[in-house]
Amino acid sequence: MNIRLIIQSASSESRGRITFVLDDEYVDRAQLLVEQWKAGGVARDASIDHDVAKISIVGSRLASTPGLAARMFAALGREQINIDCISSSEMKVACVIGGDQAQRAVRAVHDEFFPPQPAPGEGSGQ
Repeated sequence: MNIRLIIQSASSESRGRITFVLDDEYVDRAQLLVEQWKAGGVARDASIDHDVAKISIVGSRLASTPGLAARMFAALGREQINIDCISSSEMKVACVIGGDQAQRAVRAVHDEFFPPQPAPGEGSGQ
């Protein structure tokens, strides 16, 4: 299976949470694996969510430029897009969101970092 993203949450109540994001073609195999984990005592409970999307900002200066992740989260928040999971590294911040919100999220984040420019002659009072 090709795993697109793995996120491990801090343990609470003696339970950890690990989120895997993978393509639809692997869901049936993942479900079988989850059942094996539960039967073997590796996992107590598991669920599979369908129709999710991952949106990321990527760049070599991400870790050295404060506030970039906050701008991404603010852009999603203005659109009332709930973030289910967040993963970050020195070069990437990825958010898992509802699949039905992907287009709005891409537009909001893109506009945050690359604001639309007025067409020539617009806004100049001419």
